[in-house]
Amino acid sequence: MRFDPLGASLATPIELVRTVSSPSQTSPSTHGAVVDSMDFDLSGAELGPWHLERLLGEGAMGKVYLAKHQRIGRVAAVKVLKAEHAKNPDLVQRFIAEATAVNAIRNEHIVEVYDFGEQPQPDGSALAYCVMELLEGRPLSEVMQQHFTIARTVRLGWQLAKALHSAHEIGVVHRDVKPENMFLHRKGDDVEFLKVLDFGVAKLLKPIGDLPQSGTAAGIVIGTPEYMAPEQALGAPTDRRADLYAVGLVLYELISGVQPFHADTFGKLVVEITSKPPPPLPDKTALGEVVHPTLKRIITRCLEKEPDRRFQTAEELAHALEPFVTGAPVRELAPTPMPRMPALLPSPNEADDALVVQRSKAPVVVAASVVLALLGAGVLLFMPPMERAAPPSPVVVPPSLPEVTAVVPPGPARVWLEVSSTPPGAEVVRADSMVLLGVTPFRIELETAASVPLAFALDEHQPLTREVSLKANATVSVDLVPTVKQDAPTAKPKGPGGKKPVSRDGVLDPFSQ
Repeated sequence: MRFDPLGASLATPIELVRTVSSPSQTSPSTHGAVVDSMDFDLSGAELGPWHLERLLGEGAMGKVYLAKHQRIGRVAAVKVLKAEHAKNPDLVQRFIAEATAVNAIRNEHIVEVYDFGEQPQPDGSALAYCVMELLEGRPLSEVMQQHFTIARTVRLGWQLAKALHSAHEIGVVHRDVKPENMFLHRKGDDVEFLKVLDFGVAKLLKPIGDLPQSGTAAGIVIGTPEYMAPEQALGAPTDRRADLYAVGLVLYELISGVQPFHADTFGKLVVEITSKPPPPLPDKTALGEVVHPTLKRIITRCLEKEPDRRFQTAEELAHALEPFVTGAPVRELAPTPMPRMPALLPSPNEADDALVVQRSKAPVVVAASVVLALLGAGVLLFMPPMERAAPPSPVVVPPSLPEVTAVVPPGPARVWLEVSSTPPGAEVVRADSMVLLGVTPFRIELETAASVPLAFALDEHQPLTREVSLKANATVSVDLVPTVKQDAPTAKPKGPGGKKPVSRDGVLDPFSQ
């Protein structure tokens, strides 16, 4: 089953510039917008003081029109929530909340919102609309196939970091930074003046005006899979550092020409994001430019799995990128900060975050019951193993006093576990905690335990669970049974190379058959 609760985005890039290819329908009224369930084209209608001249484009939840203010003649883009969604109070409230949050940021690199309102309809509902600046240009996603120079790449990343810093300063975390939401706007002689769009899934870390701090239900993920930070993919609490991870992903893709993580299912992508380091950046770009070692380190720091090891603010990231934009001497990065807590564990006083998977075109909600169904089908979501902190060094008092060494209590007893499978290559997790232990064959040190359940998963093989005692060093070896393939004469054809078709983000819908 598919859901689309997040489609009421304020301004998707294509909607502001795309020309509609189909003929426009005639509006039933040109003096005040009156719509019904058929959702007619409102060209020629009036919303407040705005005259809707023509349709520019539409998305799943709304339509965008070229509009002119009837008194002062100002031209703008007006997004109108579709009639069937305008009757949903929750969607209308989110539509207005997004406009309010974006308007509060007030940064030249954030799409500007002029006005929003609701026009009463004969059936008692209200037609919600939002007025924003009209952008000229195209989204970054439409030119990603080009080879970008390093100067062009870094300038976009620098502008993006400055925009996000302004948002973070007032407590707004975007949570869906990606090329589709980065618009290359023509501003005077600058043909690539960055505008950040679509705060439809933004998180409010503190109240803004009448908008309360946002909280989302536990056990749900928010973002676009290919551009999620590890904590987002695991449904853990997120903050502004998740946006900085996404900036690193965009920079990595522009420098190398590829995304660092690839998978054909959401479950496999989560494993990639949370447990594997990104491949090293090349020494030279496709255009033959040498990639400065410090620039590599900047991008690598953005892509740290542990949020405490990334840049802590977008301002820090912009400061690090600035010499590559201005031509000033490149500054060495300060040492990578050490994490304040075990990897990816939420702080006790942080509110639970939500897990909603949003695609660039068709958002999808994955609830806890669906995740369990995926687990039963052999698609497992893993958390990387936590690093065990080293014991503290002995503490010595000043020499004027008798020397005293702090006594460190012994830690839990530990044993070695060797795991193998036939065939090899199976992913093994602790079924009681869903922590990824490794890919067979491997050897790992664990705390002693009376019994630990291990779950084995390998493509085209039946999943298997095995109990193992960890009272002493142990070895476990399993034989995995191939999945019986059944004839499917009426199966739908697959894409080139026998692979299932994937989205622009490279991820299959987990609900598709």
